[in-house]
This record gives sequence, C-alpha cells and structure tokens, in this order.
Amino acid sequence: MYTYEKYLKTNEDISVREDAYALLEFMIFIDKCGDDSINEAAVEKVASLIKKSGGILDKYINPVANKAGINVSVKKGLVHYLASAGINTAKLIYHAINYYYNKDEKSKERIKEIIKSVKKEDLIDFLLKLDTLTLHLITGPIHTIDALTGTHIWANIKTKAETMMDKAKKAITYLESLKSDVEGRLKKQIQKYADSLKKIFGINSAKAVTESTVTADVENPDVKIGSAVKKCLKTKCKCNKKKRGSGNECECGC
Repeated sequence: MYTYEKYLKTNEDISVREDAYALLEFMIFIDKCGDDSINEAAVEKVASLIKKSGGILDKYINPVANKAGINVSVKKGLVHYLASAGINTAKLIYHAINYYYNKDEKSKERIKEIIKSVKKEDLIDFLLKLDTLTLHLITGPIHTIDALTGTHIWANIKTKAETMMDKAKKAITYLESLKSDVEGRLKKQIQKYADSLKKIFGINSAKAVTESTVTADVENPDVKIGSAVKKCLKTKCKCNKKKRGSGNECECGC
C-alpha cells in the first residue's frame, strides 16, 4: 500500500538526488573553469547552449553525472540559474567563482570591470532565486565581489543564506555512495569532489560554514577551497558559554 509516509520518503529521496546533482555540477563547473574549458565566452552563450546538444550541461556535466548514476532532470543548479540571468550578471558570477576557487588573477580584474555594467538590484534578484545549497556554495564568491567592488551585496541576501548542514550532508553522503557503482578515474573524481564539498560546508570540523566563517581572502592567493576564518574568543562567545580547547571554539560551536 502506498502510504503518505512512503510518499514523503520517495520525495525526500528525489530531493537528495537533485541536491547531489547540483553539488556535483558545481564541482565540475569549478574544475572546467580551472582548465579554461568553461570560460567567459561559454558563459555569455549559456542561455542558448543549455537548450541544445553541445552546451555546458551536455558537454561537461551530464556525462559525468550519468556515469555516476545520477539520472535526474532538475531545473536548478548553477548552470540553469546562469542561463536565466542577464549576460553581465552571469559573467560576473562566473568570474567570482573562478577567482575564489581557482585563484585566477584575470578573473579578479574582470570582476572590477564587469561590475560597472551590472545593476545591483539585478544581481541581488539573481542571488535570491538560487536554492539555498547553491547560494551557500557561492557565499565566498559573493564576499569576493563585495571586497573587490564595495557593493555590499551580502548584506542584502544573508537572511536567505542560512546554514544547510543536514541538506548538504545527505547530498554529499549520496554522492559518496555512488563510488560503489563506478570504477577507476570516476571513482577518484567523485571522492575528490565530495572531500572538497565537505571543506566548503565545514563538515569535517562538524561545524557549519556561516557568514562569520565564509569570507573571501582576496589578498591571499594561498587560501584553500572553503577555508574558514576562525574567531578568536577572548572570554566568551555570543551564546555566553565559556571557551574551550585552543580558544578558537566554544561548546556550542558558534
């Protein structure tokens, strides 16, 4: 008998697979930006390329996802969002991601140039349309835009960028489970992406990456993916619990 409980479980499973796809898509996007397979010219055409064979999804992302066993049709994920954005907004987000994660100095300079052609309200509107996982993944790049241009975008969207630890953990666990069905290079690639995602979300340290810990160190090119800036708690933290250990953490983890 198909009960309401089964309905909820089925829909939860679908949601986890879609989240896993979105995370995998994001990591492949970073990789392909890093080797210049995905560049500014490709992003300029993303709105049309996404709809036909040979686009970013068909060429780079879906082949890996399909081999890994994620055969879902989702209308969310970074590429779909970029396709719905204005060209300059899409290019700005691309360069912010490329600079933050790949430390591409050319992207750093392009951010300063492109921001002159982007309306602040259009950028905020784009960010508010993102699902919370994707928004969390580009929190660092958003801070990069703010730091380089002084636009203060983060202040306008931080209420939506809440910690999504449970959602992220389920999606990453699902990604890791796919390794049992694949072999060779793809297995290592999936694990590499999963490990990087854990760093981005702060899962290894059992602490969420929040506004206070996701900051773009635009002056330090050696910052690793998802690096967290720890607060030094001199006496007590904001929850009024005493510090412990090295003084960089408190009992509540805030």
